[in-house]
Amino acid sequence: MTEAAVLEKDADKRESMYREIQRKHQQTSPFAPMFQRIIQDAMRDNVNGFLGGGAVHDATYWTVTK
Repeated sequence: MTEAAVLEKDADKRESMYREIQRKHQQTSPFAPMFQRIIQDAMRDNVNGFLGGGAVHDATYWTVTK
């Protein structure tokens, strides 16, 4: 089903296919993903102590050293 959605040229039909895939996954999945943190922190090698936050947003800069 996913392979067919990837190859679908019509944007509206593709969106519908992906929604159906998500609906089926929600019904059969044994877990519920919550608060997934996406780490997008980039810094030089000489920067230490940066904390990007525990959940959604809470960056800590006062611990940063160079």
